[in-house]
Amino acid sequence: MTIGTFTGILALTILRGWVLSILWAWFIVPTFNVAQLSVALAIGLVMTANLIVKAPDVKEQEGTPMEKLTMGFVFSFSLSFIALGSGWIVKQFV
Repeated sequence: MTIGTFTGILALTILRGWVLSILWAWFIVPTFNVAQLSVALAIGLVMTANLIVKAPDVKEQEGTPMEKLTMGFVFSFSLSFIALGSGWIVKQFV
């Protein structure tokens, strides 16, 4: 694993934790009257979930290993921002 790959995984984990903490505050806290998640705790939950959930199989994808890795990062980062944007839209109707 290269330093770039490690940095990307770390950045993605932090981003997902940040997004989770925001979505948690928007939907879970008011609905279930529970405590808000700190970003650090949300990052821990994301890491735990990553251990449980099976990662997508990249063997089926076309391209070099580096292209597959890059596309995986782009997809994952995009998905995080799509979730945040979609959550913001839904929050406007709640």
